[in-house]
Amino acid sequence: MNKSDDKYIMTTVETALSILEAITEFNDGFNLGELAEKVGISKSKTYRYIETLKKRGYITRTNVTKKYNSKYHVGLSAYETGCKLMSKMDLHKKAKPIMEELVRTTQETVYLVIAKYDKILFLDKVETNQKVHTLPFTGKYMAIDSTAAGLVIRAQSEDDSLPPSELLKVIRDDGWCFDTDVLAHGVSSLAAPVLNENGTVFASLCIVAPAYRLNSNTLQNSTVPAQLCEAAERISCNMGYRNHHLLDSYKPLSPNSQISGIGYAAL
Repeated sequence: MNKSDDKYIMTTVETALSILEAITEFNDGFNLGELAEKVGISKSKTYRYIETLKKRGYITRTNVTKKYNSKYHVGLSAYETGCKLMSKMDLHKKAKPIMEELVRTTQETVYLVIAKYDKILFLDKVETNQKVHTLPFTGKYMAIDSTAAGLVIRAQSEDDSLPPSELLKVIRDDGWCFDTDVLAHGVSSLAAPVLNENGTVFASLCIVAPAYRLNSNTLQNSTVPAQLCEAAERISCNMGYRNHHLLDSYKPLSPNSQISGIGYAAL
């Protein structure tokens, strides 16, 4: 935004949006002091915003005692609005069918993850039908360097003028990244990058599963990394990326007319 446009900024709206963004980063709820510190405004002002958002259902309150000691959580109105916005997102529409197919072929939960500054957001997921699930991560923010889903974004978006770290170089060469016991104890994830029409990595596709089903042993001689990379490349193709080395040899792998993309990734 140009500085000349600053005169049109409504400070109260900007603060309210900052609060909405902040509350999504608390995994186990928050109290008034924690939110005030995170947003950088006084407790009394924060409380007025909280009460307004609570009235509209964007925030709920538990263990109601004194106002400064109450515990707050994201409300159903925030979830409902998020779902409505998600359904209208171009990325969501183009990724969802491919995510659903990947879940059917791998029998594991698949997440769509986007980058936001130095963090990643687990934006959406398709759940597996397996009896044993992992804890949900949808809506969770994490440091971009902390998980496989973020590292594949970092690795593919490294400044070419600087030598990448050894880890990021390996990830870039492999085209995918694996971690275990990072998202949670006993949980593993496998991620591949998603590119936009400019060839910029802006998201990742991530398989999340219990470590006993997804580990370094089960990945040996497994087609899962190739299936994941294929799905990520198909989403990239649907987002307008047209410079992939396999694009010329594209042939649909699914009879589903809603799904289009390119073939298996070369690992």
